Amino acid sequence: MKEMRRGVIVGVLILLYVSFVSAGLEDAISLRLDTELIFSVSADEQVRNLTANLTFFPREGINQKVSLLELSADPNADIWQASESIFIKWIDPVSDAEFRIKSEIEKSVNEGNRIANNENKFLSSTKFINSNDAEIKKLALSVAGEGSSLEKVMKIGRWVQENINYDLSSLNVAASLSAVEVLEKRAGVCDEMTILFLAMVRSLDIPGRYVSGLVYSEAFKERWIPHAWAEVYINGKWIPIDVTFGQFGWVDPTHIKMKEGSDVDYSSIVYRWYDAKKIKPHQPIAKVKVLEEILEERPASIEEIIPLAREVDFGSVVPVEVIVKNKNADPLFERLSLKKAPAGLGVRDIPVWLDANEERSYFFLVKIPEEGDNEFLTVIEVKDRSGKKSASEIKFGKKFGKISLEKAEFLIRKSEFEKLNAKIKCETRSLEKKQEVECGVEGADEGCFENECKLIKEGRLLFERKELKEGEDKVLIKKEDKLISVPVWFEQSELKVVQVKCPQRLNADESGRISLILRSNDFVENAYLLIEGLEPFKLKDFKGTQLVTLPIRGNYFIADSGEVKFKIAYDNLEGERSEVNANCQLEVDAGLFQKVKAYVRRVLED
Repeated sequence: MKEMRRGVIVGVLILLYVSFVSAGLEDAISLRLDTELIFSVSADEQVRNLTANLTFFPREGINQKVSLLELSADPNADIWQASESIFIKWIDPVSDAEFRIKSEIEKSVNEGNRIANNENKFLSSTKFINSNDAEIKKLALSVAGEGSSLEKVMKIGRWVQENINYDLSSLNVAASLSAVEVLEKRAGVCDEMTILFLAMVRSLDIPGRYVSGLVYSEAFKERWIPHAWAEVYINGKWIPIDVTFGQFGWVDPTHIKMKEGSDVDYSSIVYRWYDAKKIKPHQPIAKVKVLEEILEERPASIEEIIPLAREVDFGSVVPVEVIVKNKNADPLFERLSLKKAPAGLGVRDIPVWLDANEERSYFFLVKIPEEGDNEFLTVIEVKDRSGKKSASEIKFGKKFGKISLEKAEFLIRKSEFEKLNAKIKCETRSLEKKQEVECGVEGADEGCFENECKLIKEGRLLFERKELKEGEDKVLIKKEDKLISVPVWFEQSELKVVQVKCPQRLNADESGRISLILRSNDFVENAYLLIEGLEPFKLKDFKGTQLVTLPIRGNYFIADSGEVKFKIAYDNLEGERSEVNANCQLEVDAGLFQKVKAYVRRVLED
């Protein structure tokens, strides 16, 4: 008798990154959907005792009602359903088999529900969700900072959204990357972004579960496609977080939940049979039809849109402030979407969470086109969850000043500080075996550096460290419940002349060069090198270090006995005109005629 062998094969649903959802369906508060999932398998020869265990199907919940569920198989099969699986067993030997799930679903916006489901099991570190990894724990603590569990979750979600790049290359591997691998690559698709988010959340002892299903997107030909998001358990409530879509504290009604668990599980359907023959599962097909769409008027939350520069040159980066207010007595989960702009830098969707009656500012960076001949007017348009759009305008042309990325970031910091009525300036000093960070602070309560926090006394803060990383280490300044980070620099932020080199000796008719090394930790604009009697020398705008070389002739400096005096005039980021002076010595070997000429010149000047 021939030995009977069991075959097992898993049907996999590939999860894709989705960037934009249909505006109409996303803005609905509820949808009635007709859905159909089709799973099929084929073999070159008939196989016996083919069975399938299906775990990917519409789930009943507070925000998802399944009013109709029809199960059918071709050829005929025995079908039965358990709480987490649907089982199919084909009665006769088959070479081609198909299974269909038809359902009618009523979906509403999910802003969290209070069904507790043994939340402690969603705290463990797993194969993919590596919440016990030391680097992930360290990052989560750093990103989350102080605050409530909800505040920490929102900050972690925003960090993942802004720092993990969408990269379809991971779809070429057999399974998802683990959280450790996603963090190392800083790239992934929707399931991998969700995996890292959940690992960071669980490392802070906040329960989180992995959810998979379908979602609608006009970015794909199929429209309804597989997708993954997360739910976190806070204050007795499961709260949805979709870091891919930028939906934090809510998900739109196109999110059809099919599965949830403590880890990633790609076995949407598992086939088993008792034969040595091979079978081939086909990619599952999802068909969704919208039967009814219900819209409801929501109050707009955007108060005002304010470009921090309204007239700029080509190639500028303009920060656009969006003021948002929660006019309700309950917390508000919101999302701001940049819908119209020449181009955006960074995220185009910003998740927002506001306490009752709270008002906050959020910022988009808008990139102006690089070149043009005429003046143009461009519209900046931002939409909130209500579907209402607010707009403002920016004029750009060659006669206006240019706003660099550094200056745009400075304008944002300045705006935030002005709202706090707080001022701060930090510098460092190198001592024998350590370095000191000293900050002058006005209008703030407390300052933190690494894990050390101190009350601000007499407007001063002082921290000691063995090693500092210039521009990377930051001091956190706290006022009331707001935190602002300030980078630490080894010098004050004003422009410094670090080094000057002049030729030791020149003949009167000999040419040479003066070189200067300039250093500024803030952006320097409209800078000129000025030497008396010479044309001003324009320097390029810069931040950091710049080497400047200036051609000279010996007879320029005979009247000054070889001393070269110069100054650098420049604009800082605040638009203030400043100067810095320097000099060097140059011995000039002049002929008799030149010496007499220089002497007469000095007498006349006196």
